[in-house]
Amino acid sequence: MPSFDLPKSIDDVQEPEPLEEDFYVCRVVEDPELKPSKKMQNNPDAEDARYNLVVKLRVQSDEPKENGRPLTLYLPWPNANDKTKLTALGQTFEDMFVARIADTAEALMGYKVEGTHVEVSAGQEAWFYVEKVERQDGAGFMNQLSMNMKPRKLEDAPPSSADEAAF
Repeated sequence: MPSFDLPKSIDDVQEPEPLEEDFYVCRVVEDPELKPSKKMQNNPDAEDARYNLVVKLRVQSDEPKENGRPLTLYLPWPNANDKTKLTALGQTFEDMFVARIADTAEALMGYKVEGTHVEVSAGQEAWFYVEKVERQDGAGFMNQLSMNMKPRKLEDAPPSSADEAAF
C-alpha cells in the first residue's frame, strides 16, 4: 500500500476563522433554484414542508481572507398552509416569506419589485449582513447570512465599522 508524508503535521493545520459580523458585498455565483427543504425531503406531507429558493453567494472583498467566501441563502417559498398561518406579529407566513424574497430580489436587481415578477441571477451583487454563530456540533463558530437584516442595494452601502466607531 502506498504511503505519503504530509508537508506538515495535521496538528499544525489552522482552520479558517469566520468573518466578523458585518455587511459584505456578495455576488450570486449560480442562478438560484427552488429546492425541497429538509423538512419536505423527510416528510412531504408535513404542514410546514416547503421549497426554498436557494441562492449561492460569494463574498467580494479586497481582503484575501474574506474574498470568495461561500455563503448560501435559503429563502422559504410559501406553501398553501402559509396563506392562513400567522407569525407572532400577526402577519401571514405567506406575506412574510414573499416580503423576504422581494427584499432580497430588490437589493440584487437594484430596483423595486412590482407585482409578482423577480429576477435573481448569477452575477448580481448586493450588501448582505453576515453573522457569526456557533456550529451545530459545538466545535467553534461559522458564518451565516442574517435573516433579520435586509440585504441592501450596492448604492445603499451601510456605514463601515470604522465609521460607526467614530460616533
